[in-house]
Amino acid sequence: MLISHKYKFIFIKTGKVGGTSLEMALSRFMGPEDVITPLTWDDEKERYQRGYPTAQNFEQALRGLTPRQWPRWLRSSVGTRSGNPEKALRAKTRAPKRYWDHMPARAIRERVGEEIWNSYYKFSIERNPWDKMVSRYFWDPKKRKAGLSFRDFILSGNGLKSNFDYYTVNGILGVDRLIRYDRLNEELGDVSRELGLPEDVGETLRGLSAKGGYRKGRDVVSLYDDETRRIVEVFFAREIQLLDFEFEECP
Repeated sequence: MLISHKYKFIFIKTGKVGGTSLEMALSRFMGPEDVITPLTWDDEKERYQRGYPTAQNFEQALRGLTPRQWPRWLRSSVGTRSGNPEKALRAKTRAPKRYWDHMPARAIRERVGEEIWNSYYKFSIERNPWDKMVSRYFWDPKKRKAGLSFRDFILSGNGLKSNFDYYTVNGILGVDRLIRYDRLNEELGDVSRELGLPEDVGETLRGLSAKGGYRKGRDVVSLYDDETRRIVEVFFAREIQLLDFEFEECP
């Protein structure tokens, strides 16, 4: 999740939509007062190595300290006074958080206040749910090693996780733009122009591969039968209706 006071936008991160890579791409435009929530250690390290700002201004006050004082207390408590970037980045991923990675719109609005929430440009990403479930299955190799078929994965219900409540508030769309994952680069170009970014963030995104490589090319449609297709259709009915997703348009 990102809050840019510099360009006046809020990016709400959802699951299995390339959100980590987009967070990295957007990070390069963030100013010192902006909120950048922590990623995993490996992703924070990549952000640091690329010269992008890393996690900042996300901390929850602790032990009577203000958020401004908390990072100094954290560094001393985990031995990062030496300026070791690895220790500092690892410490950020463990810090108590006022803002966190996958944070729903309602919680963000409560923390930033109505003035910022109503005046900043808010955007998020959604993905065709039939395609997203295939991505979720191949993301965890333990399922396949355990002999769990894609059909059994769907029937178990363990992977049925909706993004709907992240970008809505009380069931009403809470963002100015909900980007379709299958049109990501095209729509990010529009967002970049809307925000007045110095370059197309979609171009930056192409050079990033956070959490990539889990799933190679797959024929999504062939993995489904009538029953599993219907389960996804019912569970993700709100997303399907909102963005007019269709099963046949899956790769």
